[in-house]
Amino acid sequence: MKKFLYLSVAAGLFCLLTACSETSSDTVRPPAAAIATIETARPEAEPPKTDTVTYSYEDIYLSVTLPDTWEYQVKTKEEMEEEDSMLSCAIDFWPANFPDAVFHLGYQTQKLGICATGVTIEEFSLSNGLTGYRYTESIEDTLWLTISFDREEEPTGQEHPGNYLISASPALSEWEQIAPDFEQILSSVQVGTAFSSP
Repeated sequence: MKKFLYLSVAAGLFCLLTACSETSSDTVRPPAAAIATIETARPEAEPPKTDTVTYSYEDIYLSVTLPDTWEYQVKTKEEMEEEDSMLSCAIDFWPANFPDAVFHLGYQTQKLGICATGVTIEEFSLSNGLTGYRYTESIEDTLWLTISFDREEEPTGQEHPGNYLISASPALSEWEQIAPDFEQILSSVQVGTAFSSP
């Protein structure tokens, strides 16, 4: 009888110890400091790659920063004269996925003239100090967009009637997809003698 009692007590203690060890192993957690270290060890996302494109001629200066998913072509004064364009020079840029959605950042010698019928006109101000007006109109499936930049004040007696501007006419379906990129691009634009290097 005593032998049976000893065996029962021993078996009970064995089960109790086994259950305790299983319970304690389930509740083991790494210290909070280790968790924080693991979380902060994640690599930070790299900033998107960009290209800054500039063109200058005499007192004309154009600059724009583009995402690497956009393409561009610089059109010099000589090239624009051959095209018989209203623009004196330009930086053309477009999203690689939509090669027909071409935006022209350029300078034209004439004053800007836009028929305001049906056109939405919005004043804007960029963080770099540039101000101007945005003209938009949707006709059928096309967005007609012109952005005119205000000129800095000229010395008394000097008149420069020309305008720095961006013009484009993307399809509305394409514009919906590229508008966020364009707003970032617009914020990078620099034009005029205030931005040109000495």
